[in-house]
Formats: sequence, C-alpha cells, structure tokens
Amino acid sequence: MSQDFKEYHSGLMSGLGKLGQALPNTMGGMMQMNKGTMSPGALDTKTKSLIEVGIAVTVRCDGCMTMHIKDALNAGATKAEITEAIGVGILMGGGPAVIAALTAQEILEQLAA
Repeated sequence: MSQDFKEYHSGLMSGLGKLGQALPNTMGGMMQMNKGTMSPGALDTKTKSLIEVGIAVTVRCDGCMTMHIKDALNAGATKAEITEAIGVGILMGGGPAVIAALTAQEILEQLAA
C-alpha cells in the first residue's frame, strides 16, 4: 500500500466542506443524522464507531474506512479493538472484504501513528 491516508483524510474533510457549501440542506441533514446516531445511547460512541469500521470493510469503501477508523481512534478505540472490527467486516464481507482489510490495516497503522 502506498497511499498516504493522513493526507487522504484531510482531502476527504476538505471535499466534505465543499460539498456542504454546494448542498447545504443535504449535507446539513446528513450531519444532523450523524450527530443523532453517534450520540451515546444504549451503545457508546466508541462502539458505534467500531460498527462503522466493520461495515466500511464489508462494503470495501476506502474513504469510509479512513473516516471511520479516524473516528474510532478519536472515540478512544484501541488498535486491537479496531483490528477486531476489521475482522468482523471480513466475516460479513467474505473474500473481497479480506482485500479491503489490507487497506484498512494500512489506514489504521498510518492514522494511529
């Protein structure tokens, strides 16, 4: 893997800001839904972030993996917890998710450094 995922994350954040300016109602609604969903309830934010990581691996979305691994780290998840969530994504996604997991592990190594 040769991508700089810290730089990629910054680019995603910049792009989301531009998209928010172009589509304020749509992106405002998405942000409101995200805030409501990720707020602690029966599950804490860290657990919800780990679920997001597993789903991102299952759907094989590099941008999603980057954003949600960063969110999980920010929510206090350990590298071991994130790695296990990546494993759940492999379980649910099969062979193609194994290949995505290679990218997820690289993202985790870079963003946790």
